[in-house]
Amino acid sequence: TLGLSVELDLAVVREALAALEAFPGRVAVNVSGRSIEDPRFEERVMKKLARIGPGRLLVELTETAEIEELPPVAGRLARLRDVGVAVCLDDFRAGSASLRYLRDLPVDFVKIDGAYVRAASSSQQGRAFIAAMQDLAAAKGAATIAEMIETEAEAALMRELGVGFGQGWL
Repeated sequence: TLGLSVELDLAVVREALAALEAFPGRVAVNVSGRSIEDPRFEERVMKKLARIGPGRLLVELTETAEIEELPPVAGRLARLRDVGVAVCLDDFRAGSASLRYLRDLPVDFVKIDGAYVRAASSSQQGRAFIAAMQDLAAAKGAATIAEMIETEAEAALMRELGVGFGQGWL
């Protein structure tokens, strides 16, 4: 890698915050593990946040690069949450990194990977996995978002399993 992920993520956040200055609403941006590990990322985002006010930015933490040291990252995320930034674990799945992140990081939302949503539509085991993910998120105090919601039937099934939000073509 070229080591540019932090700069790229900052450029995306800068553009998102500029859009929020011009328009009402809320925006979500994906941020890599490498970026949130870098103290400069938090400092720069905090400076830019002052102009838009609380509750308008959602940071989605991706698993593109696994986070090695969770305690400092947990502190950065907690400080961002303190100023009104919501934190989401993106593409949550049944892997060890996802479970560690959910256990150790302060999060507001857990976005369930679309492959699990698809599997829930066709099997009892798939539904059991969604229900378990929902239970884990709820125990942490986080809301869940199901990815790849494309039909009314998928949306109804996710609601039945306790998932509060959906994302997809529907």
